[in-house]
Amino acid sequence: SPMSEVWYILPSANMVQAARTLPEWKRQGYRVAVLQDARKFQTCADITIIAEQYCGWPWAVSELIKKALPAACDLIVTGGDDMYPDPNFTAAQIRDQFYQRFPDGFGVMQPIGDDMEGTDRICGSPWIGRGFFERINGGNLSPLWHGYFHSYADEELFNVATNLGVLWQRKDLVQLHDHWSRRNLPRPHYLRRAYGMWSKDQQLFFSRKVLGFPGHQPVPAKETV
Repeated sequence: SPMSEVWYILPSANMVQAARTLPEWKRQGYRVAVLQDARKFQTCADITIIAEQYCGWPWAVSELIKKALPAACDLIVTGGDDMYPDPNFTAAQIRDQFYQRFPDGFGVMQPIGDDMEGTDRICGSPWIGRGFFERINGGNLSPLWHGYFHSYADEELFNVATNLGVLWQRKDLVQLHDHWSRRNLPRPHYLRRAYGMWSKDQQLFFSRKVLGFPGHQPVPAKETV
């Protein structure tokens, strides 16, 4: 049933990486939706949306939720085109585990089996239930706080979900982050802007953290008829 679909939604500007990773998500039973900008290329994604200009990762996730996601989809995963799905479980199997833990979908699950330093301190490739992504941050359909360009959005999500008591860290699941630094490669040129915004994103994070992340509060759950 369409209800069992899990969508991996992400911005992608790297043709080589997308060709390496996205077929693996499809193979494990995920549907894939990609946002691209001027750097257009073919992928195996089920849906691709093209943006006039790229406004950052949180914005891209929000655009994909609003413009690409079927209304029946009740669970998303987001991250980058340098991430792989857990190889041992299908999307449907993990989805069932997620909904056993969060029957109303108000939850965030982060696999932390990847041993990359810092994986367990952020939500860098989170599973987010519809109950959460529809309600959090005042119900604006932007589960990653929209003020960030690229960095620290995953750390705010980690803090907010933890504070709300709805973060489930899974040591038994591995979503490998094939980060350029692990391959001793130079930073990809298209990430220059993201890293140029790093200190601005960092300042925003620490100023928001002190205030308890204003505006993150969830709107009430919709009444089910």
